[in-house]
Amino acid sequence: MKTSLLVGVDPGFSPATHYMLRTVSPLFADLSLSVEVAVLTVIPFPNDPWVAALYPGSTTKSQRMEALQAQAQARALLLQAGVACERIQTLIREGSPVHQLVRVARERHVTCIVIGSRGDSFRERTRRFLLGSVSRCILRLSPCPVLLASLPATTSPVQLATWYEQAIVDMLHARSTGFLIFTPEEVASRFPSPFPRGGRERRVQAAKEALLHLAEQGVLICQHIEGTWRCFND
Repeated sequence: MKTSLLVGVDPGFSPATHYMLRTVSPLFADLSLSVEVAVLTVIPFPNDPWVAALYPGSTTKSQRMEALQAQAQARALLLQAGVACERIQTLIREGSPVHQLVRVARERHVTCIVIGSRGDSFRERTRRFLLGSVSRCILRLSPCPVLLASLPATTSPVQLATWYEQAIVDMLHARSTGFLIFTPEEVASRFPSPFPRGGRERRVQAAKEALLHLAEQGVLICQHIEGTWRCFND
């Protein structure tokens, strides 16, 4: 019997989406060869009040570019985890994220919907109170089981460094032909931490440890220039 999974990826490729894919991708690779993974990104309509609060001033063109980039990142993560290329399909729809996810799940008769959750921090509780919870609506309306990967509440410095290290490797895989330069400060800004705690100084220190560890492995070349570390792919 064929297993069909529908994976929701938001246009901005948020930390919650990144964490979800990193967590569940190895499970996909371990499944039978008959499994199909559909990656869905929904471009919200600008006149949707819920969406307008999340994407103020964005245009349809910019949202489409953002969606295409998110799809490329998701695909790269799935391939890196061992999911076969022919088992991955990418879909882009427009409208309400909740309604489109549920609609595609019904159309494709999927076995399970897989989505990420932004956790239960005070900020997220406030956002859900004002705008509503997407994951909660999907859980209520879904025609099939839903696998929800929620961000952890806390993290250690080692976990944070490991997160940055994997995020850098993911970007290198996604842009295998480009020349990239990283600094600890730039890494801490480019890859929003999925963990709610940790100040700027702690994030930069964790990013530096991640870069130096990748240099030890031969993945990057790092040099100390003008008071900071600059690392680049060979």
